[in-house]
Amino acid sequence: MEKYSQFRDPFTGIHPFLNPKRRKPRLASYIRLLYRLILLPFYLLFPALKSFFIKVKTNTKILKNGIYVANKSSVFDTLILKNTFGKVNFFQLKERQTYVNVNNNKIYKKLDKNQVNIVFIEECSSNNECIMKFVSNCDCDYVLGLKYNESCIYMYGSKVKFLLHFFAAITKSILKLWKAIIVKISWLVVIQFSLCSELKKKKSFICCFPKINNYSNIFF
Repeated sequence: MEKYSQFRDPFTGIHPFLNPKRRKPRLASYIRLLYRLILLPFYLLFPALKSFFIKVKTNTKILKNGIYVANKSSVFDTLILKNTFGKVNFFQLKERQTYVNVNNNKIYKKLDKNQVNIVFIEECSSNNECIMKFVSNCDCDYVLGLKYNESCIYMYGSKVKFLLHFFAAITKSILKLWKAIIVKISWLVVIQFSLCSELKKKKSFICCFPKINNYSNIFF
């Protein structure tokens, strides 16, 4: 693992871009895979069946309108948050406290607190072992932390292999809310790279090591 050392956080030793280690499948995993693949068409028609795929736990009653800041770690982030909050707007935090709408790329200087606005405050997604350094300061009402088990995390590689593993595994997500006065975004440590931005580091890592863990395709 020495060849990945330049991509580790120098203070914690955490590597935020590696795919997490997957558990070896067992007989129950193959049964679960078959069961979920059968249910998949029904899930597409009835999203309320989401609990068959990811168990979501929260630490408090879900609040409504306001600005939430959140970490970004899984391809299921927006799906889980939509099912949790209902109608919601997603934004990516940029420099000088500007917000880019994830759906239409419109830039905003200020957000409407009469709606549910979720702001992803990291420059890029990570493998849920840490929080990346915030791009800039952000005014908010609530802090929202998302934590997954390894089966829900996808950084790069074959999407087919990832989805097969996902359907075969026990998958869960924990969603925690705090008032904005709480400084930490979640129970994950915040790391800070030197010299390069997180996004450049991530792209550099994936370009240098495209076949880690027998994955051959690169996706962002």
